[in-house]
Amino acid sequence: MDSGPIVIGSQWEVLGPFQSGTREQQWGADPLEAFSGFHNISFDPSRSFTSTLNGSVHFSTLNASAIVNDKDFVSRRIGVTFLGIDWKSLQKTFGWASLQFQAWIRGTIIFREKGRYGIWIGNAVEFYVDGVYYDAGNLYDTDVLQFSRGGIFLDLEEGEHVLEIRVVNDIRAFGGQVPPKVDVQVAVRKVEDELVIAEYESHGGWNVPSAIEVTGHEGISKSCLAGDWGSFALRNEGPERVIITSLRVDGVCNPVQFF
Repeated sequence: MDSGPIVIGSQWEVLGPFQSGTREQQWGADPLEAFSGFHNISFDPSRSFTSTLNGSVHFSTLNASAIVNDKDFVSRRIGVTFLGIDWKSLQKTFGWASLQFQAWIRGTIIFREKGRYGIWIGNAVEFYVDGVYYDAGNLYDTDVLQFSRGGIFLDLEEGEHVLEIRVVNDIRAFGGQVPPKVDVQVAVRKVEDELVIAEYESHGGWNVPSAIEVTGHEGISKSCLAGDWGSFALRNEGPERVIITSLRVDGVCNPVQFF
């Protein structure tokens, strides 16, 4: 077992696939709600569940990719696919829409110490942490480490925590590959600062006018911004609400307004 401060489990339980409509990627039409939801269903490979994609489906397990340590993040990918389904026959009979499926996966995250942690989910939206529901995943973000957009920030105890993710294959986003596959990404890091400024080159992190060099009458050069407005992204990772009441910009020859 990995001995790092954050361990994302390597083996995941999976239940599916079930049919999913084009507009049912999130917040609806989950057939397992008839059983009080996936988080109330224990792993039992002998139990069958009705599915229009295969008549009936059962629990099985998936192996996640190797752990990736990037910057302060620990991450894994879980490739969700069902090789026992005759996807080619379904596609020929019912068209590309038959490749859209939904499923649930369940795994664990182990924290070696109590603290505040950020959790990012890529290629999925809905998930549970220790039985508490969240819809803060990034459905169309194939690599949450690249921009680290969104995420949830929780105070968590030392030990093992259960993560359950609703997986939906959207062929418009993931393509019409046969067999269909959704590459779910789970990334976690410890919170060090409550108010975080996005990196300059991150997506939506900074948006400022170009800097230009201006030489004054006395031959003194100064750097100025070729515009009056700029923006940058702040993320509150702390437990308390933050209200920004004012900003001050230093070191420029023209006043700049930030929003």
